[in-house]
Amino acid sequence: MRQWKKGQSLVEFALILPLLLIVLLSLIDGALLVQGYLTVHHAAREAARWAIAYQPPQGDCWDANGNGTITDEPWPYCPVPGYQTNAYETDDEYHLRRVQLIKMRGVEATLGLRTEVVCDGVPTDPSSVDSSGCISTTLESEGMLGVQVWGMRAFQDDGTGVPLNLEDHPGLQGLPVQVRVTHNVPLVIFAPLLRRPFVRVSSTAEMINEGVQVGYGNQPPPTLPPPPPINPPGTPPPTVTPQATPTGGPSPTPTPLPVYTIALNFETATNQLPDEREHLVIATVRDPLGQAVSGAQVTFRTSGGSFDYSGIGNTSATRYTGVDGAARIFAYTNRPRAAAIEAWLDYNGDGDIDADEPYDDAVKIWEATGPYLVVSDYNPEPLYWLAIDLMDHPFDDNPYSLWWCPISGTVITEQMAFPVDVAIDTWDAEGIAVQVPEGVTGFYRIESHIGDGGGNACGAGTLVAYSSPIQIADLPPDLIISHMEIDPAVVASGVAPGRPITIIMEIQNLEPVPVTGGPFDIDIYMDLEFSPTVGMLGAAKQWVLTLGPSESAIITDTIIFETMGEHTVW
Repeated sequence: MRQWKKGQSLVEFALILPLLLIVLLSLIDGALLVQGYLTVHHAAREAARWAIAYQPPQGDCWDANGNGTITDEPWPYCPVPGYQTNAYETDDEYHLRRVQLIKMRGVEATLGLRTEVVCDGVPTDPSSVDSSGCISTTLESEGMLGVQVWGMRAFQDDGTGVPLNLEDHPGLQGLPVQVRVTHNVPLVIFAPLLRRPFVRVSSTAEMINEGVQVGYGNQPPPTLPPPPPINPPGTPPPTVTPQATPTGGPSPTPTPLPVYTIALNFETATNQLPDEREHLVIATVRDPLGQAVSGAQVTFRTSGGSFDYSGIGNTSATRYTGVDGAARIFAYTNRPRAAAIEAWLDYNGDGDIDADEPYDDAVKIWEATGPYLVVSDYNPEPLYWLAIDLMDHPFDDNPYSLWWCPISGTVITEQMAFPVDVAIDTWDAEGIAVQVPEGVTGFYRIESHIGDGGGNACGAGTLVAYSSPIQIADLPPDLIISHMEIDPAVVASGVAPGRPITIIMEIQNLEPVPVTGGPFDIDIYMDLEFSPTVGMLGAAKQWVLTLGPSESAIITDTIIFETMGEHTVW
């Protein structure tokens, strides 16, 4: 009887053991699936939460590494790497940059997942942020991770035929943005037993961008449709069931416009040139209760001067209100004038002031007393040609000279024109062509002096008039390798495997601005099957500390080939 009981226990254990192992092993894959789903759910929400903060502002950099220096950030953290701002970043460029940042934020939030392929666009290429193609191609790949973004490009149909909801668009302020994160969770235990060695998990998060989209008034913003299903290559899209044609009925009630007010910070303001060339224009938007409205888009327009530091072009611009309800912009002029400044909420986006759009205007006056100068452009590049007008300069003091004088930046002083004679009847001399010196950076001013000014007239007692500060436009250096050859002495003595070969290279700066912030490196690549890419480590490296405007430098380095035959050097 005792032996029979022992045999029964062994049989029962043998029957239960497989089930027990299945349960225990299932916990491993089950834990991985739970971790995968919770992580992608968290990643989608984190990416959407980062997206709605609407950062960084258009044209500005983002200090991603937190070191307090933003000029070291690559794209997409900076619109132009190496520069803090890019005032010329277009809306499309800004939207693509934000989409790439959103996708990168989503990937960062998936730390801990076992990924093999990451589809988040091309973080180093401003021309490609597409991730759907990568997701579709690698849909059946184990460990695939993909992030997609959708947003509303406008609050109402603008007649262009472009859908309002677009993929790879971050959405406008006050409108929704949608993020989907997809991941193929690799299985550990049951992968050999299943048709696919992974389980796909996906999560979608939708939030409203911060700011006010004034076109919707006090109505709730719309929601985006569910994201489309992911189809592998060659799979036809799902059939769309035709919708019945709606019958006639009452017209929908139009969305009421918000009842906001807008007010400029002055009615009439007068500035004295040249020291008060810029004027801060503030438009404050409030709701019916007098509360500040944040995120409202304000359109500014001026009848004279510009909203650009150059003083030319950009007679209209848009800015968003901050938490204090104020939108701020600077108005500039290059000569004495009176200008009408207008600010309004352009609900329909037509660029005109309509009767139902909140509006305010003011008069801006710039005056000059005594002799003064008119400069054609206050934001030129080096070697750019300017037109200078000498106005109200006494005829009896002819001839005059024009001088380029430093305020801050590169200390370059130069006589630009001499002699300059004003007319006897007007005391004016207009359209004097002068060229911005080479190698200048920072701020300068142009001064008119009696006589030739001697060796350096800047700030001397012969000063008659001076301009407002001229800001030199940022112009990145353009470096090329203009020439490369093997040392003729090496060629004459013969090239053999294992023998050092001296490479001579000429580095040329094509732009009239100096190379600063060095040193910078030149890499030499040997026998590559493809063109070198940015950041790729070369077989040899040489350094250049500085390079002046339009200058060249000769550098040498040594390489060694270990085999006979034809070789390629990059």
